[in-house]
Amino acid sequence: MKSILLLFIMLFIISGCGKSYKNDSGRDNKKDMVNSIEQDALQGDTQMKVTMISKHDTYPISTKKVGIMITNNTSVEYQTGDAYIVEQFDGSLWKKVSLEFAYHDALITLLPQEARDFDIYLYPEQYDYEPGKYRIRKEVWSKDQKFEVTCEFNLE
Repeated sequence: MKSILLLFIMLFIISGCGKSYKNDSGRDNKKDMVNSIEQDALQGDTQMKVTMISKHDTYPISTKKVGIMITNNTSVEYQTGDAYIVEQFDGSLWKKVSLEFAYHDALITLLPQEARDFDIYLYPEQYDYEPGKYRIRKEVWSKDQKFEVTCEFNLE
């Protein structure tokens, strides 16, 4: 009985779990389906489980720092550093805000299920911020992978 049940489960998985993925030509393609599942799994292990949020949705245009929190919702240790990039949304693209500052890039460990607060300095004396949408980008990594997390905020 267990063998039959296992066989049905394997056939269900092999058949694509009932999902249909279509390629650009509109026809079903198993390879596209497998690639899509692999990409979903990769995103599920990274961006979806290690998150970064801004403490507030909106800050005054004169603000000097933005509070963020990075949360490691995985069972794996991740690391990050002090480095970050500030970007401004111009309506269609994210453009890097040109800032020059020195930092001591300490290795910061994010233990499994840990959340850490960070202050992101905007250096308004170096850049003439305009009201609008901005985001922070930071790299995080484990022994097996490296990726960026982002969070958005508004300046008014």
